Amino acid sequence: MTSYALVRLSRVKKLLGVTGSTHDVHLKQICIEASQAFESETGRVFNKDTYTSERYSLEDESRRLYLRHWPIVSITSVYFSGTLIAATDYEVIDSRYILYPKAGATGTSTLRGTFPTGDSEITVTYIAGYVTTGWDTAGVPLASGQTFAVPEDIEYAIAEYAAVLFKRSIDGDARIGLTSRSRGDESAGYEKYVNDYPDVFRRAVAKYSGGWGA
Repeated sequence: MTSYALVRLSRVKKLLGVTGSTHDVHLKQICIEASQAFESETGRVFNKDTYTSERYSLEDESRRLYLRHWPIVSITSVYFSGTLIAATDYEVIDSRYILYPKAGATGTSTLRGTFPTGDSEITVTYIAGYVTTGWDTAGVPLASGQTFAVPEDIEYAIAEYAAVLFKRSIDGDARIGLTSRSRGDESAGYEKYVNDYPDVFRRAVAKYSGGWGA
């Protein structure tokens, strides 16, 4: 099971107005579940990881190779049909794709005009994704030395959905769909939710979805 989340526990607790650690175990699981939902809906993996010997094939000649996972942090190696391509011949553009040959490439023995075409001609090993370290301990705002680095709009969208999941639960007083509830002499008003993703979650999914080249 995925053991990381794309949202800080502290961010979700702040959004919910939850203090103390009574619900932390439950909220951590909700953070993970909401993050998994986001990855499932976008069809992507966002956690920083190493991808080894991924194979690509191009039908048409192109100087661009869009990798399956992004943002690209670094490229370890690129091979064309088993031949290592000199790192000085390509570059990563916008943390999204490899440009080959790059502008100003000097023309090594591996240099050609475009990426090769054909079945599994290209093999790439690289690191991609966002740092999620400390998602369950990092504060809001981040303290010095804390490295959690998921983009604000992704984290906010997932925090909103996590809040929905918590409010659906017993721990969250099963508030989804209620406009008010009375408990003895106490009456509380709640925001009414539909049994669906929040709009902000949907917008983030649309922004970060997409296949190669998106």
